[in-house]
Amino acid sequence: MTADSKTVLLFGEAPIVAEFARLLEGHSRDFLILNSTDEFTDEFSAEEIIAEALEQSFGPDEAFDAEEVDEVNEYYDEFAENVVSSIGDIDDSTHVDVVIDCTVRTKQLKVMVLQELAELFPSALIISSTVICTATDINSLLPLASQVVGAPLIPGFSEAKTIEIAPSLRTRDISHTRARSFFESLGFSVEIVEDRVGLVFPRMIAMLINEAAFAVMENVASPQDIDTAMKLGVNYPKGLLEWSDTIGADIIVAILDALYEEYHEARYRCCVLLRQHLRAGWLGRSTGRGFYNYLPMN
Repeated sequence: MTADSKTVLLFGEAPIVAEFARLLEGHSRDFLILNSTDEFTDEFSAEEIIAEALEQSFGPDEAFDAEEVDEVNEYYDEFAENVVSSIGDIDDSTHVDVVIDCTVRTKQLKVMVLQELAELFPSALIISSTVICTATDINSLLPLASQVVGAPLIPGFSEAKTIEIAPSLRTRDISHTRARSFFESLGFSVEIVEDRVGLVFPRMIAMLINEAAFAVMENVASPQDIDTAMKLGVNYPKGLLEWSDTIGADIIVAILDALYEEYHEARYRCCVLLRQHLRAGWLGRSTGRGFYNYLPMN
């Protein structure tokens, strides 16, 4: 990384950050990964923040295992030279041009980190995963000069050829153009959509997965039969329950809950089976068990 070069700074959910980092590396872009929340301790400790995120996923009765905090480091092993442990460790000569916020499950941590980064890098474009809130919501909590654009940053986002972006109501047109150019430089076709909770693809896939989960719970069909029907019947690249296991049941539930809170419509009511999977820790591929079993057979 050269001094004064334009740098992309990433933080948030480790699997999504690592996926974005591979994308940037493949296009020879300079980037840093912020791996620590330890400095945000005025109101909440790092463990409390992460515990809150886990509680939203697994329920208040589940015990919090502090060892889970350390597991995120494994995602960054291949990017060891790009990882910084705190904002203070970023070299003064580094020009952070774009901030990528991959935080999905907790708005609280998202805002705390972005407030600090917006003050330190006031000219940086902020691209935030706005699947549980809107870009306008985030932008309203940051300094007036901040420019926030929402994007559907969930696991597997880089597999798509097209990405949607949603500027906040406070975002200037020039920042729309910057966000579009940034994603186009990474090989995406870009579509601008309205700034709404869940955007378009995450909202639609979460609702489809939810309906598929209801079908499983009601013994309409097995996960395998549902996925086969969707792949052969409507030519989906993945079965809906396979998709759930790839994205993570925790993220699907977070999207559905955010949509229900925003609109209070029954169609966003989360299937009980998805919540049961969370309580069991069956998130999908990342935990070895979801609608399918990914653990090796004994």
